[in-house]
Amino acid sequence: MLESQARVLDGLGRHADAEALHREALHLRRDIGDGGGLVISVEGLARSLAAMGRSADAARLLGHADRLRERIGEPRTADATLEVGPATADALDGLGAQRFADEHRRGAESPLDVLLGHV
Repeated sequence: MLESQARVLDGLGRHADAEALHREALHLRRDIGDGGGLVISVEGLARSLAAMGRSADAARLLGHADRLRERIGEPRTADATLEVGPATADALDGLGAQRFADEHRRGAESPLDVLLGHV
């Protein structure tokens, strides 16, 4: 429910409001141990941040989401790829390929709590 509301807000250009909902959903999903849902929330937060020009933060969160997907054995579906595509493109445009790759790797190597403390 929170993710759906956040997507609507992102679509309306209300990215800061969407960010707050993504964070709330992320914390709830982490607390109940919903790994698949957690990935969705991390990717959603990355979308909002990328739309606000926070490319490095978005790249790190996308890297962390990719690592989570590997860890729980949940590959990205075609629909999920379409959803994170704009965030990836925005972050790449904002950072360039090399810095995006560096930030993506940092996110994959960092604990979620550390990332959220810097985002």
